[in-house]
Amino acid sequence: MKYYIQDTRSFVGNCMVFWGINRSGYVTDISKAGLYEENEAKQICTNRKTDIAWPENYIKSKIIQVVDMQYVDKNKARWKK
Repeated sequence: MKYYIQDTRSFVGNCMVFWGINRSGYVTDISKAGLYEENEAKQICTNRKTDIAWPENYIKSKIIQVVDMQYVDKNKARWKK
C-alpha cells in the first residue's frame, strides 16, 4: 500500500497540504503529491508528529474538481461589471 503524507501545520483555503513527489516541498495539487511506500511513510511520520500518512485509495476517494480562482483571468469573462 502507498501513502500520501499530509503536513497538518497548515491548509490552503480548505485544501490539505501534502508532501510533494520525492520530498520536493509541499503541494495542494494531489497530482503533484508524492506517494510513499509504507516504510518511508512510517519513518516520515515518526520523525515529525505534524505529518499524517493517508492511504492512497482513501485520499483518491475524496478528490473533487474545483476551479482555482487564482488562475482565472477576469479579462476572459464575456459579461462582467
